[in-house]
Amino acid sequence: MGVGIVDVLRPRPEVGAWTRYAAVRERAELEPVDENFAVCRALGVAVLCRLMCHLQGIRAVGDRLRHTVPMTLNESNSASCSGQPGVSDAYGSSLWALDHLLETAQNGVSRLLFHTNTAAICGDFKPRDSVDYPVSYRYYGAFCAVDQSQLDSHQLSAAPLYYGLWAFHQLPEGRFVDLALPDEALAKLRAYGIRGGDGNLHVVLINVQDPVAEDATDDTVTLKLPHGFRGGRQTTLASSAAGGLSSLDASAITLGGASVTPAGTADRAPQSTRLPSDAPITVAPGTAQIITVQP
Repeated sequence: MGVGIVDVLRPRPEVGAWTRYAAVRERAELEPVDENFAVCRALGVAVLCRLMCHLQGIRAVGDRLRHTVPMTLNESNSASCSGQPGVSDAYGSSLWALDHLLETAQNGVSRLLFHTNTAAICGDFKPRDSVDYPVSYRYYGAFCAVDQSQLDSHQLSAAPLYYGLWAFHQLPEGRFVDLALPDEALAKLRAYGIRGGDGNLHVVLINVQDPVAEDATDDTVTLKLPHGFRGGRQTTLASSAAGGLSSLDASAITLGGASVTPAGTADRAPQSTRLPSDAPITVAPGTAQIITVQP
């Protein structure tokens, strides 16, 4: 089978299984989903609302089953039929993946599987009628080889999607807490809170604005922490490329200053910076902050 699966949430037996893509294409050709679909739209409120409606339907099934059977999204990614060039392989898909995973988990889905590709050369997409299509590159893939020599030596570079998955992996299992983010803020900011089993509070803030847009602004957030919590640390998911959310340079993406080598390992552990108590948090456009505070 040419299409791989990245299983992100904790595997458990399931009976409920659904498919969810941010955008749907009728066939795996190079035509866009529609003329307006772009990275910013993939992160837009309309896409989020459609996802939430889908997840509410899944949750309703779980309610009828009295939550005795975990629910699964068994096929998901940014665009169906191998992904959309300039969207699925752009930096914005890193932020989209992190947001998608958190929104899905928050709505009670216990397992999510991303369609990706087998080992293939970056950008070497084959038409559906090609004999090489089953093992060819997918724009929504999590990894690919820069050239044939790297493919032959099993050196695969992380794609933008991988960095979103890696950021999600920094979070523990736990219980979601309501951060009371108003709906009118969703066009610029996404916010999630998780109380881990160790009692720590983990907050993820995603500024979904494109940093190259003229009206893009920093978001300044003040966390009103429960009594007894003190300052913590924050780790940033960001890209240094000039193209903003549409950048295709995955080598410019870092998580806490760390990146993934072609050997499949991080060049160092993601670093965090100290966050003083009650200090406002600035989230730049096109970045995500993963914040951990201790009781």
